[in-house]
Amino acid sequence: GTVVFTTDGDNIEVKTERTNQSAKDLTVYITKTGKKYHMEECNLLRESKTPVELSKAKEKGYEPCKTCKPPQ
Repeated sequence: GTVVFTTDGDNIEVKTERTNQSAKDLTVYITKTGKKYHMEECNLLRESKTPVELSKAKEKGYEPCKTCKPPQ
């Protein structure tokens, strides 16, 4: 989720926002020839990226990229 701290110099206000998406349902990206899964912004991804749910990527034996460090 998101946590936002706001201060006026004397008081601190904290606001939180929960996200409903669990990590297993997160979309990660794989390639046809690779063995790693990536975040969409990873500079190691090529144009042949394929979106897949994190849980499916892990079931198929893909491992997290060490450059973009997606959730495990």
